[in-house]
Amino acid sequence: MKMTREYRKQQQQSGTKDMTEDEEYIEYISPYTIKNATGYSIEILADNVSKEESKQHELSSISESKSRYANAVFACNDGASVNYLVEVDLNHLLGQSPSSLNSRIKFYIKHDKLSINPVYGINLQSSHPTERALECTRKNGNAFQEKYSLAIQTEILENNKKILLISSCVQIKNNLSMTLKLLLENEDEKIERVVESGETISVPFDFIAKGFLTVLNTENPTVSGSRSSILSYLDSAKKYHYIAIKERNYVITPTKKSHITYLEFNPPFVIKNCCPLPLLYEVFAPSSTALCDKLEPQEARQVVEFSNSKKVIAKIRMQGLEWSAESIIYSENPLSIVDCINLKGIETGSLSINVASAFDASGIYKIFFYCKTVIINETLLALMFYSCDEFNENNRKYLPGQDPIDKDDDFDTRTILYGDSKKLAVAIKKSPKTVSGSFPVHVLGDQSIILEDFAQSRAIELGINVSIHTAGNQTFIG
Repeated sequence: MKMTREYRKQQQQSGTKDMTEDEEYIEYISPYTIKNATGYSIEILADNVSKEESKQHELSSISESKSRYANAVFACNDGASVNYLVEVDLNHLLGQSPSSLNSRIKFYIKHDKLSINPVYGINLQSSHPTERALECTRKNGNAFQEKYSLAIQTEILENNKKILLISSCVQIKNNLSMTLKLLLENEDEKIERVVESGETISVPFDFIAKGFLTVLNTENPTVSGSRSSILSYLDSAKKYHYIAIKERNYVITPTKKSHITYLEFNPPFVIKNCCPLPLLYEVFAPSSTALCDKLEPQEARQVVEFSNSKKVIAKIRMQGLEWSAESIIYSENPLSIVDCINLKGIETGSLSINVASAFDASGIYKIFFYCKTVIINETLLALMFYSCDEFNENNRKYLPGQDPIDKDDDFDTRTILYGDSKKLAVAIKKSPKTVSGSFPVHVLGDQSIILEDFAQSRAIELGINVSIHTAGNQTFIG
């Protein structure tokens, strides 16, 4: 008979005890943080102290002793952390005498069906990752042949804080922008886990060798993906594993760091707008519902609605331009994928939005929309721009996208996208007939132009800077 248990997110726990206001008290902040990622609750205590000698969560009173000891049992639930207190001499803290600290610990694993011997000799100051075998017997006396182990290593966070991690050798990391619901099974038990975006959870150590993983639909519990063994996802011969659950698709990427393998859930596609203006899009696969939305500049969206076994088609639109025709942005045949999409202006001309795409190391197919050249008007004047023929500068064409298609459009008059023209000319909207001479836009550096308005007997000098900027801050490995 299998039992079912459901985990809830545990709050971080502390091994210290509140002290009353009338107690003499010097606060001691532990430099040791220990995180439990085994899949089960554990109890931590000093290596040279037995449980019988310990008083759980109690510390010696400073008024009774010159030393403050952490001869306590620190209970730590799965996914939680504790600040572990070592034996400290207060005279040493005050700089009055040397002291040696006992920085070795042991821990007990609390398990319903297994009797597990404590793991001894864990050095809090060691930075060398290790894997420790567990000595187990079944509580019911049945024969037991499985071999389990845990990874023990030090992690350094962004603030340079060190955390000793006691971990199952398999962890699941949710890199998606949405919540995951998973079902873990072994011979005796089922566990349902809800994994929030950005969260990492542990696969209990006794679920790895003979356990199974099923991805559930968060909206419909009757729908689920295939039931696969956890070991199948650890196969180093496959870089990626693909899971489909009705309209959702996921990529599982096994990533090994020291003794721990992380099963990272990623989307099959990411689309990003690297243009400095908002981008409207419709993305769809054959016989599927289109995704319609807007991407702000530098915004990316994960796409899980389409499988990488089918081609993906897109239509896009930007301010002052009409919707593009349908273009293939992903296909198993790379020759059919476009590298640019044309958008027509209101009256004449068109603009090319470039498309760059590639698989990254995580198995995600990333699609970037960008424009090679952008005009930014930093003057206080309303300007209009023309592309000029390379051999006849009087042959000018009004750049598309400079005027809103709809009066209600959120239109940025300062930013204009344009294509590969090597020369431009500029005019003031209030005096459209007074057009400047052409100036090169393929030469980096500073230059200036003069706008002469003979009707008003005036001239305006404008400074121009041509420079290269990064289209997006997201990189990929092809």
